[in-house]
Order: sequence, then structure tokens, then C-alpha cells
Amino acid sequence: MKPASIDDIKKELQQQPPKIIFDLLLKIAKFKKENKELLTYLLFEKDDEAGYIQSIKLEIDDLLAQLSGAPYTISKKILRKIPGIINKQIKYMGSKPAAVELRMHFARKLHELAGLPSGRMLPEKIFIQQTGKLEKLFPFLEEDLRYDYEKQLEALKTLQPAKKAWWKK
Repeated sequence: MKPASIDDIKKELQQQPPKIIFDLLLKIAKFKKENKELLTYLLFEKDDEAGYIQSIKLEIDDLLAQLSGAPYTISKKILRKIPGIINKQIKYMGSKPAAVELRMHFARKLHELAGLPSGRMLPEKIFIQQTGKLEKLFPFLEEDLRYDYEKQLEALKTLQPAKKAWWKK
């Protein structure tokens, strides 16, 4: 079965009464967890974007706190999970400044971490990926925000952590 185009769906939804649309939304929410998360964001969190970003940052911090003392395989899973969470939340919000703020927070936290198993390349790759994605987002920001974030990113790239960086040998 080939799905209908967005325009066709939009036209059909405009012709439906509110009760039918309500029932369709509930059915979509029950169908997939991601749909339910998106509806939760749109209904309850969209008006307080700063608070929502802060809650995502806390979730990232909680996941990163689990890394200390965890075996490498668990650390690797957690480090791979966080960018997926960030990408999903960015997709829900659809805001470039929010995307930059979340990615910058994660890159900063990655840089601050120390004590992960050394000799592993995954954390370095994730850091490089996040900084690359940040640089691609900068042109979409207002000039003053872009300047501030570019400065922060440059400082982050050149700054050596107090402890030996966990991604360097």
C-alpha cells in the first residue's frame, strides 16, 4: 500500500469533523511510542521550550553519570544512545537554536568527562560528529548567537581538560 501525500492527507483532514480528528490522533498515539512522544511535546511542552530543553539536558546528564564505573560495553551503548535522544528531541522541536544548545551541551559534557576506558575511539568519534553537526547549524542562527556559539566551540576544541582526555592515548 502506497501512503497518501501530505497534501492529500491535509485536504482530507480539513473536511473531517473534530471528533473524527480526535479519534485519529488517539489511534496514532497508541500505534507508536514516537507518535505519543511527539503529541506529548506538542500538547504539553511546546509553550515552555526553555524548560523542555533543560529537562533534556538533565536527562543527558543522568545518562552520562551512569558511565562512571560502567563496563565499556555499557558505556558504549549509553554513548550511542544519547545522540539518538538528542536527534529525536530536535526533530520534535524543529528549532535550530534549540538544536545548537542541546548539541553544545552534549559536546561540552563529553569534553568534561574523564575516566572512561582509554584507547577507545568511540567517544572521540561522537565528539567529532557533534561538533561537525554544530558547525552545520551555525549558518541558520542569528549573527550574535552564531558568534557566541562559534567562540564556545572553538574554546571547547582547543581546551585541554584538567585530566588526560579519555579519547586520547
